[in-house]
Amino acid sequence: MLSNLAAIRFTEANRRYTLKACFDALMKHKEIKKYRLLHHALTNDLNPAIASLEKTNYDKSKEILKTSQYRAGCIVRTMLGKRLHSFFQKWRCVTSQFNSGLNTKLKDHIIKLYKARL
Repeated sequence: MLSNLAAIRFTEANRRYTLKACFDALMKHKEIKKYRLLHHALTNDLNPAIASLEKTNYDKSKEILKTSQYRAGCIVRTMLGKRLHSFFQKWRCVTSQFNSGLNTKLKDHIIKLYKARL
């Protein structure tokens, strides 16, 4: 009877060990399958999407940079144009004042010389 009980316990222990080994193998198989599925999704689906997104971001940043450089160029051109215009306005004003002053002095000098000869 004891030998039968020992055989039953041995069979029970073997069954538990076999079930545990089967469960572990199934878990490992599931993990490997999950890994392969995720690896496939990453390499075939997400990597091209990430590369496409990076290219889009790069193109967008280049476009933004070009636009901001163009705007900065327009601002500088406008500022230089205003400064140049104000310089020529001042130059014209100073020149006209100088000419009028010169003409007045010249006329006065001619009038003095004319009076002196009379």
